[in-house]
Order: sequence, then C-alpha cells, then structure tokens
Amino acid sequence: MDSCASHPPGCAWVRCWGAPLSIFFIAIGLLSRLAPLTEPHGRLLRQFLAEDGYLMQTISRNIALGHGLSVSDGTIQTNGTQPLATFVFSFFYLVAHGDKIDGIFGAELFSVFISLGSAWLGATMSGTLGFFHDRTINLDGVVNPDALRARLVEGDVVSYIVAGNIEYLADLQAFSGWSTIKKDNFNRKFKLIVDDQDSNISIFKRVKTTLDEQARTAH
Repeated sequence: MDSCASHPPGCAWVRCWGAPLSIFFIAIGLLSRLAPLTEPHGRLLRQFLAEDGYLMQTISRNIALGHGLSVSDGTIQTNGTQPLATFVFSFFYLVAHGDKIDGIFGAELFSVFISLGSAWLGATMSGTLGFFHDRTINLDGVVNPDALRARLVEGDVVSYIVAGNIEYLADLQAFSGWSTIKKDNFNRKFKLIVDDQDSNISIFKRVKTTLDEQARTAH
C-alpha cells in the first residue's frame, strides 16, 4: 500500500543518493549476470545463475531430447527439480537442437530478463520505489518504521493514515473494501474515487472538511 502526502519526512542523503546508489547496484548485478555470456565456452559453463549444479539444465536438455525428466543421458528418471523453470528452460534446448552451449546461453539470457522484471515487481510491492519518492509514503512497514510501529501496536495502519497528512491511498483493487472501515471515521474521511477491476487498482482520496465539520466528527 502506498500513499501520497504533501511532504513526508525523510533523510536528505536518501533523497540525494538513494536513486544513484540503486542504479549503481542494479548495474553491477546486471553486468555480473551478463558477463558469462561473453565466454560461451568458458565462464558460461562454470557460472550459471543460482543453479543447482546444472541439474536443472541437464533435465531441461533431456526433456528437449525426448528423454523426459531424467539425468545421466536419459538413463535415470528423476523428479528432483523445479518443474516450471525446468520446462521453460527446455524450450531453449529444443530450439538449439540439444546443443549445450546455445541452450544454456538462451536459458541464461532469459533468466536475466526475468530477474530484472522480478526486481521491479519486488521493489514496487515492497515499497522501495515509494521510499525514494518525495511525495510517496509506503504503508506496509517494510521501509517505513512508523507504519511498522502502528502495525505492531494497533494491528493496522488506519489510525496512522487518518492522523497523518496523507491525501491519497493507492493499492490493489481488493483494497476498495476499506470503504467500510469505521475505525477513526476512516470511511467518512476518505472517499473511494477509483475502483477498477480491469486495472486491479483502487484509490482513496481524503475528504476535505471544514473546522466545524471536524469538530462535529470529533464529538
């Protein structure tokens, strides 16, 4: 869950150096994953991405060669693998007609793209992107200690949201169910303005009230 505020507190060094440091470490990770591709007959066969001793690659190649889930040139049947990745990798060996070099080259290149996509998704869902954005506050407690404290003490962030200067709340479409929450008059102080199932998003906006209305609400 992310929210937008007028100017949330944050460390100056984070705002100045957070994005450059993130880009720097992402670049290092990307280059380290792409480096083996420059040595297809050397490093590529010794340094594969997070792989269990090439067991998965062996099984993937055997599937492409028609040996099924097996090792030892198809002579020993096995089920000790991660099936989805194994079947996906077998496609590259199928296209390469069983060639080890071309097959693993395709599998590793595919893994690089998957890693980049996973990193972006993970950063979005964990609030990392929000952490580095001046007008966004993450509410799941991963990078926001105040939200974490509220979750630990109260079990939720409703009071934290209502008491703060948060103007908008955005999350997955299922979050629209918050429109029925009465704690701290949340359902009166925030209005659901977007409930889009196709885009899987819901957005709440703080209702602007006058001082007289706020006084009546308090009583």
